[in-house]
Amino acid sequence: MKYSQICEPVPEGWRAISLRGWHGSMGRVIWVSDMTNGRNKGAAFERHVSSLIDEHLGIKVRRDLDQYREALHGDLIGLDGWIIECKRYKMANGGHHHADWWAQVEAAAVSLQAEPVLIYKYDRADIHCVIRLSVISSEFAGKPDTVTVSFSTWCMLVREQLARKMLPVDGDLNP
Repeated sequence: MKYSQICEPVPEGWRAISLRGWHGSMGRVIWVSDMTNGRNKGAAFERHVSSLIDEHLGIKVRRDLDQYREALHGDLIGLDGWIIECKRYKMANGGHHHADWWAQVEAAAVSLQAEPVLIYKYDRADIHCVIRLSVISSEFAGKPDTVTVSFSTWCMLVREQLARKMLPVDGDLNP
């Protein structure tokens, strides 16, 4: 909120509420910022991440509307082997993700036997991805260690994983 004169221009994202009594008669108003609908903000971020995945990986993913009806679902579906959870928030938690965000996607991944990825973004910050460290190094298989990487790094890791799945089992490249 901001206490102001009625003649001052109202900034974008704010609205003016006239005051009553002496303050109102003196031409005073209170500016209040419009509240953001968190559900709409989250859905918009999910659509944005979906388009980025299509742009970087050439894979069409879509929002999982069952996420609102049932537990243990990711936000985006269509990337085989991955459970994708997206979070978009205004304030940074020291720049790090919230532990309950990771717990949410990890529980879904265990339930659906897939690899979890938490894709999050704070206002005026880059997109970050939290993954198990075992995605990068098999030495960490079965351990709870995680690592935060950029979105482009996560896409590179997904491309490598998809390429390994396409190789023949015996390693022979000649059919």
